Order: sequence, then C-alpha cells, then structure tokens
Amino acid sequence: MKRRVFLLCVLAAVFLLPASPLAEPELSVCELFACTPDRWTDSFDTLAGGKVAVDCAVEVPRALKAPVLSVTWYPALSSAYGDAYAPQRSAWPMNAAHSDDSYTMLTHNYHYALRESEINLKYRDEERFIRLEDVDWDAVYVRNSAMTAGEAFDVLHEAIRDIYSQFGAYGFYDFRPARGLTVLTLVNQRGEPVREQDVYSFCGQQIIRDLPVLTNAGYTFASSSVGPDTAYRHEGGREAQYYILHVESENSYGFAAHLFAEKGVLAEDIPLCSFDDVKPGIAALIEAGCIREVYGVQFGYAAYPDKQHDLEHYILFPSWVVECEYYDSPDMATEPVNVPNYTNSLHYRRLVVNAQTGRLLDPASKGPDRSDAPQIILWEDVQR
Repeated sequence: MKRRVFLLCVLAAVFLLPASPLAEPELSVCELFACTPDRWTDSFDTLAGGKVAVDCAVEVPRALKAPVLSVTWYPALSSAYGDAYAPQRSAWPMNAAHSDDSYTMLTHNYHYALRESEINLKYRDEERFIRLEDVDWDAVYVRNSAMTAGEAFDVLHEAIRDIYSQFGAYGFYDFRPARGLTVLTLVNQRGEPVREQDVYSFCGQQIIRDLPVLTNAGYTFASSSVGPDTAYRHEGGREAQYYILHVESENSYGFAAHLFAEKGVLAEDIPLCSFDDVKPGIAALIEAGCIREVYGVQFGYAAYPDKQHDLEHYILFPSWVVECEYYDSPDMATEPVNVPNYTNSLHYRRLVVNAQTGRLLDPASKGPDRSDAPQIILWEDVQR
C-alpha cells in the first residue's frame, strides 16, 4: 500500500511541478532538425526496481517554418469523382468510389475482396508487419509479384494526387507512410493462400505545410468517453489520416481517407524547444513504471479541438508525439505484445508533448481543459 501511494505521488509530481526553466522555445524548425539526433538511446531504472531500455528513431521533418493552423474536415469531393473513377460498380473485382463529408474511398479493380461465394468460408487475413524504420523500399515483400514496396506506395500516391487535384475543393495535400508496412495474405482455415498475390497495406499521415499530422490530442488520455460523470469536453473521435492504403498491382488498389483542410493561420512560425527539453517528461513516466517501451518519437502536428469543441474545427499545434506501451497504473503487470503490428497492442498509446515548453499532456487528466490548445508563444515573446 505504501509503495502504491509513493508511486502515485511520483506520477502527480511529473505533471504538477513547473516546467524546467531550460524548456524555453528558442529554436527554429530548421535548427531543431539540425540539432536533433536520429535516435534516442538510453536506459532507465524504474522505481519498482526494473530497467527499461530506450532505443528508438527520433524524427524531425525538413520544414522551413512551424506554423499554428486552424483546420476543418476536408469536404466531400465533387460528384464527378465517382463517375470518373467507378462509372460501373462491381463486387468482384471490386470497383467503387465514394466521397462525403466523413470520408473518401476508392477500390479499383480490387481482387483481394471476397467474392459472394466466399463470404461464409471463414477466410482470414494473415499479416506480416515490418516497422517503418526496417522497411527496404527497394525490396519485394509480396508473393508472385516484382513490385517493390516503394513502387506500391508510388502507385497510390500518384492516384490520390490526381483524384484530389481534380475533384477536391482544397486540392491535394501530400502524405507519407506511417508506422510500418503490412503484407496481407488471404488464407483459408488451413492457413493456405486463396489468392495468387498478396497485398501491400499502409497507413498514411497527411502532411500540411511540410509537417505531418500525427495524432489528436484526445488520444493521449486514458479515458476518452464523455458522460455525466466526466468533466472534460468532447475531443473528437477520429483522426485525419489515410487509414487504408492497399496495393495489389499497378492497376489494382484501394484507399480510404479522412483528412483536414486548412482554414487559417494562427501563427506563421513559432519558436520551439529542443528535444533535450522534451526527454525529461518522458523519462519521468518511464521511471514511474507507466511507459514500458518507446516505439518512436516524432515531431509534427497534434490536433486540438478549437475553443468551441464542436468536433468540426481544430487547431494544429507543433508537438512531439511519443509512441509507446503505456500502463495507466505502475502496479499493472507487463503484458506481452502478441500482435504483429504494435499499434494494435492493448497498451499502445500516443502521448503528446508541447513542442514549445516540453510539457507532456497528463494521460490521467479528466479536467475540463485537458485538451484545450496550448497558448501560442510568438518569436517576439522570447529573447534570443
């Protein structure tokens, strides 16, 4: 009991103590790129007597500025989109195109889908996951095809560029692969492949003004359901992302996307703190026993609901996002990650760190302002 009280006090101290005086924003995004290491390697002793090793990629994209933006959801593509890309729908191979204010999707000559006669045969996806930093984009990962991973991504990239350039009210926003590459094999109950070819499968991060949209701030928190017993407000239940990017061949692919569109600029460029100022907050949660593994750390945008929390308008604020195995209590026993893709782990979490102050959002917070956008510190507010 005493140990548990002690650990809870340590956790409280992580978020209640004032930020370190060193956590002052004084770097441009170009300077941040130049001074941030490619990897974070360290080892930490936990208060429970364990040890956690950190060896992960640290990513800062090349950008000229770090703006704060006002965004809304990308509206439906024009009605001509469906007529152009799926004038005749078919179930197999699947051909369909749809766009509304919730999402846009396309399946083009897609053979991986189930035929009507196969729906009740209990086929399943067999997944092979390769973490993004381990992907060789010049390598072939699928059976019975000479298409490399890089060529597969390029097929979708060009198709999506054409679609949004022609039919989107805001044009095309670039995107990049996120987290890893999955190879999908459709198999029967005996584990035997039932299609001649496998499928390349990606997730994609939207890029706005050279910075990737990494997460919604609301995904940091341990509890995300809003009800009569919670003090916080609605934070948004979806992220801006390409959540399906599937490629069979140059002429067989599909995607589904839910994206942001820029509405305004709240600050053209803001000063940033260094990665050294970000690490202490993460380290404190490791030592307290809540973070058990760090998969990666990225700099980009976290999306915060605007002041009205209406779920239609958001603020993109430059942030660090920590992908990790996070346990809500230090007393919880560590569970093995028994899924191919670590993002499907029960304890997978993306924690958000303010890129100006180095302060972590408290994952346990239930306060009414927990996901409010941070105050913007402008260049004229700091001494250089």
